[in-house]
Amino acid sequence: MSNENIKKVNYDQFAATFSESRNHMKWEEIEYFVEKYSEYIDEKKIIDIGCGNGRLLDHFIKSHYIFDIDYIRMLTNNFFTGGWLVFLCGLTAVYTAYSALKTDDLKQRFTLSTVGQLSYILLAILVGTPIAILAGTLHIVTHSVAKSCLFYVAGFFNSFYNSTSASDVGKIIPNYKFIAFVVAVCGLSITGFPFLAGFYSKDLMLLEEWHSHNYFSAIFLLIGSVINIFYILPVVK
Repeated sequence: MSNENIKKVNYDQFAATFSESRNHMKWEEIEYFVEKYSEYIDEKKIIDIGCGNGRLLDHFIKSHYIFDIDYIRMLTNNFFTGGWLVFLCGLTAVYTAYSALKTDDLKQRFTLSTVGQLSYILLAILVGTPIAILAGTLHIVTHSVAKSCLFYVAGFFNSFYNSTSASDVGKIIPNYKFIAFVVAVCGLSITGFPFLAGFYSKDLMLLEEWHSHNYFSAIFLLIGSVINIFYILPVVK
């Protein structure tokens, strides 16, 4: 067992007692901070990372939205308290990938693909570890850049050829070498092709999901990514 896992197990053993011992403690420095900067805090969104038992949240009760990430793993470890979200996101990713494969319209294909990629990101966030959340955040960046380029390409063919049919574009695109190169790079990046940007974010999500024993999340990611290849390949080739 790694040092990190040992620390996690040891903390879990006394977390409840630790939390109870601090429920009635006063945090004067936080009270001072809230009082001094109340005009900037009120009506704002607050994220408390590493919040422990959330003991400081009472000071921000006037805020509309309060987020923390410490309880994610606890909630998703039980199917009824949040684990069902893993299956909802995973099945959404697989269904949208299959739907994208079945449609010939590139705009619909890329839109459905976007929903699927967002589902992968949510799956990573639901893992609840810092690395998984980092991987999901990285995938937001890599996917958004690649998908934006693909939508621009679809818009190009719609404007000049009045068609976004994948079969039509597949016949025309060899005449545009640079656009074909852009589609190849961005499309393969979305599938997680090795050494392109999307590979690093997907690989990081997959490894963290597997190492943290979120096997269903990893399996959904793998299945969806395989289907990604089949609906991107006809355009790329």
